[in-house]
Amino acid sequence: MSFLSVKENVVVCSEDAMLIPEVQVVYNNDKQKDKSYFQDVITAIYYIFKPNGPYWNKPLSERIEIVNEDFLRTKWDTLSKKDGVIELRDCYIDLCQTMAEKLEESLKSDISELLKALNSVPSTVKRTIEQHAEVLCDDNVFHKVIVSVEVSIPNFEGKQKLWDYSMTFSKTFKQIQEMLKVEAEEKEAQDMARRMFDKPGK
Repeated sequence: MSFLSVKENVVVCSEDAMLIPEVQVVYNNDKQKDKSYFQDVITAIYYIFKPNGPYWNKPLSERIEIVNEDFLRTKWDTLSKKDGVIELRDCYIDLCQTMAEKLEESLKSDISELLKALNSVPSTVKRTIEQHAEVLCDDNVFHKVIVSVEVSIPNFEGKQKLWDYSMTFSKTFKQIQEMLKVEAEEKEAQDMARRMFDKPGK
């Protein structure tokens, strides 16, 4: 159940959900007449954590950045430290997201961090090679010296383990997508049955 929605370009909380204790705590903590603090909180929660919302395909960190920039007067990092806000977020996620959607959310964050790690590993690394050589010096005598040469060598082994993780994540992500597809089909079937029940004989 999603108790947050958008009406006339404003995020609103459904009337029955206003009785949920987690909602009440945040609402009552807002001492401003226009309830702008409460509005910021539910706006942030809706756009950041709503499954299949407009920014759902983005990793969590990117969604937070976008919502901070486009919708909020107070940044999510600050809001989330206020009393009751994290509890309200968790309540919304628990009521709104299915298990598959929660898994998808967690995996997307892991994939985002994995990509950052892959990009931080250089494709080549520098190594210093020391060679023994004999050099004819000014005294017309050959002297043994050590010559150091810096070379670049491929660093594919450094990335291989991360690539292995990425392949595992990719397979898992596809499995979760299949779970979400099944959930969507089941929900559509339930909605269709409900509509038929609401309008018998049609």
